[in-house]
Amino acid sequence: VRTNPASFAAVARKNSQVPGSAERGGDLDFFGRGAMVKPFEDAVFAMKRGAIDFDSVEMQLEFDVQGKIVRIVPVVRNDAHKLIEECMLAANVCTAEFLAAHKHPVLYRVHEGPTPEKLAVLRDFLASCALAQPGGDEPTASDYAQLLLRIKDRPDYALLQTVLLRSLQQARYRPDNVGHFGLS
Repeated sequence: VRTNPASFAAVARKNSQVPGSAERGGDLDFFGRGAMVKPFEDAVFAMKRGAIDFDSVEMQLEFDVQGKIVRIVPVVRNDAHKLIEECMLAANVCTAEFLAAHKHPVLYRVHEGPTPEKLAVLRDFLASCALAQPGGDEPTASDYAQLLLRIKDRPDYALLQTVLLRSLQQARYRPDNVGHFGLS
């Protein structure tokens, strides 16, 4: 499937507005020579569309010459990684829109929101930490994202983030596009 760069930029532009882009005529300058300051202002695309940004740490195995593990080290997720992730998401949106417009049968990776049971467990846990889950009985990805922002400086952030992530349903593949809760 070929996606035209103008379409890619349009999806990216639709999903957010980069701070300061209005002064540059609203152009995100994906394909020009202009420099971007701090890629998308810390993935502002994700924040603007209300997506959840679980800041998990990926681990990398290091091996000796015999192939035995000598060390497990965290991989730092830098601005370049975030920029690439956002570009991949925008490309996936373009592809899905193209396939849907041309009525091609495909499988969609869907990630539905929390079940009532998982939401009840989450609420109880958050209450024990003097927190509340915004969004009532049908929280949105934006509700999760806002809570993550509120707790980011807490010493128990990693635990809270894990509990929030585990409250969501696992991704599945389906022939109908019911969306991806975490991407908003």
